Amino acid sequence: MLMPASTHTQYSGRGPILSLLTGAVLAVSLLAVATAPAQAATNTAAPAADAIAAGTTAYRAKDFTAARGHFQRACDGGNVQGCTVVGILLRDGYGGPADPVGAHSAFRKACDANSAPGCRHLGFMLRYGAKGVPADLGGSRAAYRKGCDGGDGLACGSLGGMLSGTEAREAYRKACDQNLPVWCKDYGLMLWNGEGGPQDSTGAQAALTKACSLGERSACNIRLTAPPSPLQSPSPSPSPR
Repeated sequence: MLMPASTHTQYSGRGPILSLLTGAVLAVSLLAVATAPAQAATNTAAPAADAIAAGTTAYRAKDFTAARGHFQRACDGGNVQGCTVVGILLRDGYGGPADPVGAHSAFRKACDANSAPGCRHLGFMLRYGAKGVPADLGGSRAAYRKGCDGGDGLACGSLGGMLSGTEAREAYRKACDQNLPVWCKDYGLMLWNGEGGPQDSTGAQAALTKACSLGERSACNIRLTAPPSPLQSPSPSPSPR
């Protein structure tokens, strides 16, 4: 049976980081408003919100050094979105030297606090390793699984690439349910091949059609004309890596 290829997509660009921050600012701000009257003396949400807002402003202005400091302050104050974002900046060397060890620590803190994106970034770092951060495939799978269980579709797809059979098929299904096209293609191929469960031609065609409609062009070229025999499988273009 053909084992579908998978990719490991991650937040690395300006737009996705800002998208992540939009939710962080809203969530922390709402928490601050809701709890301020009773907890004014001990509330840490407002300082975290201030740090996130200042970091977002600095990031938009491309002042990455200031952004890195603000997000670190938010992380130090217990804000998991701040930990995830400062981890990205540390990993990629924005606003100062790249610091893989610091990034790992930030992602670990976010994941330990049940941040699904933080777990995904931790999983990616542990899968491939970095200077001062040894690869740990078991730890990577665990982090991806926690991120997937927390609703992060990219973590689900990445997890599928580290599994096989029924577990891989279910991980790809979850990623496809979140409209991630490359993993809709992989899910469709597993259904077609009967890998990890019963062969399902109708489901396979639906998943591949969805992948194509979402922009996975290689899925558009796959033609399922008859159920595969045990020794045959479609020969699609390889998924991008």
